[in-house]
Amino acid sequence: MEVEKIVLSDFSDSDNDCSDTDRADRDAETPPPLSNPPQGHLLFRYEYETLDGFMEDLYKFARLARFSVVKKRASNYVAGFGPTRVDIECA
Repeated sequence: MEVEKIVLSDFSDSDNDCSDTDRADRDAETPPPLSNPPQGHLLFRYEYETLDGFMEDLYKFARLARFSVVKKRASNYVAGFGPTRVDIECA
């Protein structure tokens, strides 16, 4: 069985789907690793009606800032509503 060898120089820059402009735009939107959201971020400006909506936005920010968060525990359950306290931690 013969294995084909691929050398990086075989590929030109035109084969790359991501342009330098795309990279610069993505880097400008990427917060520093493990940073808090800026004061104008949606997490500070919006009053969430559900925990799931809040967690979705928090997960998106955490992914951009290169960390993850998890729900550690939920407590103080109210019938028909759910928990009124949720502890969140970095993972």
